[in-house]
Amino acid sequence: MQKNLLLPHGLKKIGWILLIPSLLLGIAYITQLFVPEILLAGMNLPELSSNSFASSAEEQWTIIISVLGIVIGVLLVACSRERIEDELTSQIRLNSLLMALYIYFAVVILLTLFVYGLTYVAFMTYSVLGFMVLFVAIFRFKLWRLRKEGADEE
Repeated sequence: MQKNLLLPHGLKKIGWILLIPSLLLGIAYITQLFVPEILLAGMNLPELSSNSFASSAEEQWTIIISVLGIVIGVLLVACSRERIEDELTSQIRLNSLLMALYIYFAVVILLTLFVYGLTYVAFMTYSVLGFMVLFVAIFRFKLWRLRKEGADEE
């Protein structure tokens, strides 16, 4: 008998609650659309390392909160059961994982060939988180498309 190691479906909602704000915070930090450290200003946060590339304790904690929120959120979303978890859903999950893996390694190969220095290190750091985010996006899109096709047939 095959054992399913997926998390309970209820954890998916908690994952989305963690993932979306953390992803927005990370995108805001990377693109400098607004300064997310303002959210943590005045909290008397300890500085974690004096040789860090982040210039302040607030900036260091913004990075930590963003990365941990993304990692935990995407893990809960990606590894939780669907309401109806059948063979078709499992097949879509596997295909989405493989497609995300192919895209991820193509990006890593291209980055390795064409990007150098600190830019390469930054892209590789983002790509570590990008794999699971890519998997969740592909899986959600394929499930949405399957449900839409099913609704169109009825």
